[in-house]
Amino acid sequence: MTSNPDGHEGEGPPGGPRGTSRRSVLLLAAAAAATLGASTVSGTTKANAAVPTGPLGPSYPETGPGAGSRSSAMRAAAAYPNGEIPTSQLVLVAVSTLGLGDQYLVAGAAASYRAMNTAFKKALGTPLTMAEAYRSRARQQYLYDGYIAGEPGFNEAALPGTSVHGLGLAVDFSGGVDSYGTSAKTWMNANGPKFGWQPKGDGFKKKEPWHFEYDGSYTPGDSDQTNTGEDDLFKIIEAAETDNIFIVGPAGRATISSPSHVSLLRRFQKQDSLLTVEVDICISYIRKVY
Repeated sequence: MTSNPDGHEGEGPPGGPRGTSRRSVLLLAAAAAATLGASTVSGTTKANAAVPTGPLGPSYPETGPGAGSRSSAMRAAAAYPNGEIPTSQLVLVAVSTLGLGDQYLVAGAAASYRAMNTAFKKALGTPLTMAEAYRSRARQQYLYDGYIAGEPGFNEAALPGTSVHGLGLAVDFSGGVDSYGTSAKTWMNANGPKFGWQPKGDGFKKKEPWHFEYDGSYTPGDSDQTNTGEDDLFKIIEAAETDNIFIVGPAGRATISSPSHVSLLRRFQKQDSLLTVEVDICISYIRKVY
């Protein structure tokens, strides 16, 4: 069976559509989502499904400069206090390799990260992983208090309200980027700035190879396969440490169970025509994340 050859956005002939457009799926999915209300996603309600992990958990050390030299980055996220950005204003980009769960960035930083990850994988054959991205004020306070108290396992941490992590504009990368002399760190220092990611940790008093900050300079090109439009119904992300692929929506995320379904959902994102049975599969996934 093949898809509708004309590919137009119609309802098809009487007796049932053979090809269904993205617009039709959007309408169907929106209706399906509306019936779900606050239904659970893997045991988590829509109201709290996308809350960043914290405050417990490990972290990389964070020395860095004082608050004054961070002022330009603070202005970039001036709409919200440091560490208090609502989850609805952040984009899920990865899963922490430190076991901290889902990691978030502000939209522009997320778009550039996805493009950079694509280039990184093409060059080195492995995904660009991260230990931690956005950090809530509560988590920063927890890490700082533990550091000041000298508690075992607590690394040096920035004063709450001064960390660029709290702006959704910093990432502590892992997977080799966290060590000098590796191919991953060498690639990131050479290519990260092209995507707006600066190796700021290299300039700290105690060098932090893992720490990069987004400067807002990246402009997506036509060849970027990042699918970052604000009107996207859902996003697809890869968890580098497990090779799982997830569909992500406003209520949370769900694992995509097979490569063929990943392909289907990506066809949907590209506005390809879909068969009725393919539409049903897409809707079943969309219902999980709304």
